[in-house]
Amino acid sequence: LAAGADYIAPYTNRIGNLGNGPFELMAHLSNRIVEDGYDCKILAASFKGVQQVRDAFNAGSQAITAPVSVLKAIFENPSISKAVTDFNNDWYSVYGEDKGLCDM
Repeated sequence: LAAGADYIAPYTNRIGNLGNGPFELMAHLSNRIVEDGYDCKILAASFKGVQQVRDAFNAGSQAITAPVSVLKAIFENPSISKAVTDFNNDWYSVYGEDKGLCDM
C-alpha cells in the first residue's frame, strides 16, 4: 500500500487454495486503505464462481476481473435480462437501433 500502487489485486481462488481467507484479507486491506488514507483500490481476481464475486465486493473490493463464464453467470438472471431488454427497447425508441452512445 505504501508503495503508491493504484490497485491491489488479491487472487481470490489462489489465496483460498493456499488455505487462507481471501475475503478476510480483502476486508483487512479495505480497512487499512481507509484508515491510513491510501489512494488505492482493490481489484480482486481469480474467481471460479458468482458467490466469490459477491463475497469480494462485500469484503471491500471496488472492481474485479473474472473469466467470461463467471461474468455470464452473473448476468444470467431473468430480472437483469428484462431490465437490459427494457433499456434497449427504450433506447431504440428514442435514438434508433443503429445509434450508440459514441454516435451522439
